[in-house]
Amino acid sequence: MNSLAISCIVDQPRYLMAQSFIWVSCVLDIQKVPPKNVFVHVAGIRDPKFIPWLTSRGVNVVAVAPFDPRNPYCNKLRQLETFAGAGFD
Repeated sequence: MNSLAISCIVDQPRYLMAQSFIWVSCVLDIQKVPPKNVFVHVAGIRDPKFIPWLTSRGVNVVAVAPFDPRNPYCNKLRQLETFAGAGFD
């Protein structure tokens, strides 16, 4: 059983990609969380460099469809599907 998973979701605004760059770097390099325990959910990312960078860091990249285009804040709910029955604390 895995005990820890750290997750975020990133959608299209470029500032969210910049924030997630900092977040992933801190989680891996400062907090020393194993990349296999880090999940970055991406919704509608069109930047050609962002996803390859995530992959190069070894984190789990999970492509998800936007939850509802009328309210992008609800995209956060897409993370739950990844962990349903996964055995994380």
